[in-house]
Amino acid sequence: MPRSKTPALYPRGHPSRRDVLAAVHNIRFKGIAYREPVRWDEKGDNLAAVTALNGVENGRFRQIAEIQQMQSVEQT
Repeated sequence: MPRSKTPALYPRGHPSRRDVLAAVHNIRFKGIAYREPVRWDEKGDNLAAVTALNGVENGRFRQIAEIQQMQSVEQT
């Protein structure tokens, strides 16, 4: 980004990585990739994330399965 635009966009300087992370974790939205709204655990993992298994059929990708993220399990 050209320096001339930096002061207008960030009058107090660029945000820190910590500030950006906090802002992202406070966003509440439901995108097109996940069925559930995005939410985060204490480690910063996206709990709404899924894994999609795709295959190729007639030269096109086709989703075969969708696997929800496993919840962490405390071991005793």
